[in-house]
Amino acid sequence: MWNYSPSAVDHYLVPRHHRIIAEPTIAAEAYDRVSGDRLKLFLKLNDKDIIEDVGYQIDGNQTCLASTSLLSELLLNRHMEAAAKISPDQLRSALDGLPEEQLNQPVLSVRAFRNAYDQWRARRDPRG
Repeated sequence: MWNYSPSAVDHYLVPRHHRIIAEPTIAAEAYDRVSGDRLKLFLKLNDKDIIEDVGYQIDGNQTCLASTSLLSELLLNRHMEAAAKISPDQLRSALDGLPEEQLNQPVLSVRAFRNAYDQWRARRDPRG
């Protein structure tokens, strides 16, 4: 039996920002071929590239949902450059640790954001 921290259980039972955003500035996806987990992340940015709204659709397990819920809270009101510094280790730590078998789950959440970040960078400098 896996033991989850109260923080991880809270984010799983009451996920934050678990919704689709109409007309997002950026929508990005990530998929884990091993687990089959799939995540679509929606970001709405203001004209200063601050994340004003976050939403997501997820087809994954409870740890993936908890990780993405936490990530959504960490992204809000951050500039894209600052948000890009969020790591899977930070999510693991903020969730007060995860069962060993689930340690890779926060990677999918961060990968989806990094895909969104790459889109944002490409739009800012189309030359690459």
